[in-house]
Amino acid sequence: MPHKDDPNHIPGLYRAVFDASEDALILGDIEGRIRQSNQAACTMYGYGRDEMNKLRLAWLFPEQLSTVLLDIISEEATTGGLFVWRSCKRKDGGIFPARVSTQLIRAGREKYFLVCVRSLVIRKSPRLDELDSGAALKARDFPVYTITWQHAAGDFVMIGCNMATEDFTHVAIYDFLGKRAGELFEDRPDIIESLDLCFREKTTFKRKMPYRMFTTGEERTMSATFVYANPGMIILHLNDITEREQALHDLLESEQRMKTLFRCMPVPTITWKQQDGEFVLLDYNQPAEDFTKGIIAEFVGMAASGIYHERPDILADLQECFKQQKVLKREFSYTMFTTGEERVMALTYAYIPPDLVMFHMDDITRRRLAEDELRKSEKSLKILSSQLLSRDERIRKQIAMELHDSIGQYLSTIKFNAETGLSRIAGSVDPEKVVDSLKAGIPVIQRAIEEVRRISMDLRPSILDDLGILATISWFCREFENVHPDIRVEKEVTVEEEEVPDNLKIIIYRILQEAFNNAAKHSRASRVLVRLGKEGKSIGLKISDNGTGFDMEEVRLKEGMSKGLGLASMRERVELSGGHFNIETGAGRGTAILACWPA
Repeated sequence: MPHKDDPNHIPGLYRAVFDASEDALILGDIEGRIRQSNQAACTMYGYGRDEMNKLRLAWLFPEQLSTVLLDIISEEATTGGLFVWRSCKRKDGGIFPARVSTQLIRAGREKYFLVCVRSLVIRKSPRLDELDSGAALKARDFPVYTITWQHAAGDFVMIGCNMATEDFTHVAIYDFLGKRAGELFEDRPDIIESLDLCFREKTTFKRKMPYRMFTTGEERTMSATFVYANPGMIILHLNDITEREQALHDLLESEQRMKTLFRCMPVPTITWKQQDGEFVLLDYNQPAEDFTKGIIAEFVGMAASGIYHERPDILADLQECFKQQKVLKREFSYTMFTTGEERVMALTYAYIPPDLVMFHMDDITRRRLAEDELRKSEKSLKILSSQLLSRDERIRKQIAMELHDSIGQYLSTIKFNAETGLSRIAGSVDPEKVVDSLKAGIPVIQRAIEEVRRISMDLRPSILDDLGILATISWFCREFENVHPDIRVEKEVTVEEEEVPDNLKIIIYRILQEAFNNAAKHSRASRVLVRLGKEGKSIGLKISDNGTGFDMEEVRLKEGMSKGLGLASMRERVELSGGHFNIETGAGRGTAILACWPA
């Protein structure tokens, strides 16, 4: 009859439990011999029951681990029932991952070791069909790789891994069983230090680190969790976060690129963040900083309701853009909340998910001023065109009246004298009376000739074409003094005839005409000065008087109402010929007409 301390003497109930366990159960003595094993152990390792009971525990593990197998059969080195990942070996030599626990048990005076092995190899069973396939796929898609290290002789030896690690390395992990961490991580002292720290402190901690797979050589980014387990083991969980880190890196790069684009946008831009129903100034780009002379920085973090308390339309636009998640465009007068300057702005509101509104500010003040100036110019052009037509008709009327009142009268007198002479000749009148009648027509003919010359000179002086602008200016000044003896004319001409382009000569003459006419009619001047000269690469004309001067705004108003033509006509002539025109005047300060053209 077997002794009660004999492990083969197991009461029937416990034998049934021992044999029925789905885990592989192996009972060994302190010398490392297997004394009992259940059917699950025999199936897992590929041995028959009798074969199994003749083995040593060391034969169930890879030969590479022989130097660290003492923890399996050492009283001080049992796991106390804690399962750790180890590598096991079947009868056919195949290595497979398993979770193994060792427990010291006593039977009377004898000591035995109960080894429990749970294979990590997935086997087909009816229960697998009941698993949630979605959950199973998720577990496979996001595995945690686990490697067990055993402390030995001041280093750490790899003694096992889980199924995920086996799959990930295509079973290459088993080529490294029994290898020491100092050898595998020779170029990674930080990993060795982490293993030492976990062992010394008997603690658990997590690190994120770059990790070169010693099985495949791949560079990965891992979230590593170091867990201490009896007896002197470190369980290293590796969560591959390479894709996540790459995605995060790409996201940060994208954000940086977007931020750079935002900063370098040529249009001043402000970003508002929707926060508790309010919009807060979050950020601004470089053009916005330049546009506000750096003052924008003082408003970061301030609410739009405080900044735009006098502009409810802007607050309403911010709300509409955010709620409708669309782009809004507005143009209006805008008071800069940073500098207080009045501007005309084109504002664009753009929704940026999930809680931002981007605020583009395009300063169109110059464009709007240019548009206003263009409208004024168009209006002036229409007025000028109308005035030119009116003046053309007035000139025609004036020429017609002068031809009728002067030349017509002269020609009528000449006709009358000729008819009188002819009648006297026909009536045998005294020849002397006929001669006297004809002689009386000669002065009339002379006056007619002079009148024709005067009208011709008013239209375009022939002297301008025959002798040039310098002679024409001298002639015009003499004629003006003859007509207006109370006005002294001075002239300073420092340019040569050939230096004045032909197309400018008639323009200079017309300005001279208009300016002298204004001086005679309006200024009450006693002196008029004409200067024509070359300054650098420009030809300049200045006509000034010492008269009463005038109010420019009043004159512009009169000309806008078609009351006059002189100033607008002079300006148009100068600017259309490529020059610049200006008037300097004021009440009691006289008047100066200035025009210059590129030579």
